[in-house]
Amino acid sequence: MLREGVRLVQDRETRLAALDAAILRGLADADAGLVHPIDTVFDQLERKYQAVESAPE
Repeated sequence: MLREGVRLVQDRETRLAALDAAILRGLADADAGLVHPIDTVFDQLERKYQAVESAPE
């Protein structure tokens, strides 16, 4: 039981470290100007999901 608890804590710490790294990469990209206007991103997503909805199953 104790090992399982330790494993769960380690898994959580690993996921949090990955999240922290992803946030730092995102912030660095934003600082470097590697971003897209939100309207462009939303338009692309809307077209993508409309295509998925209208695709035959």
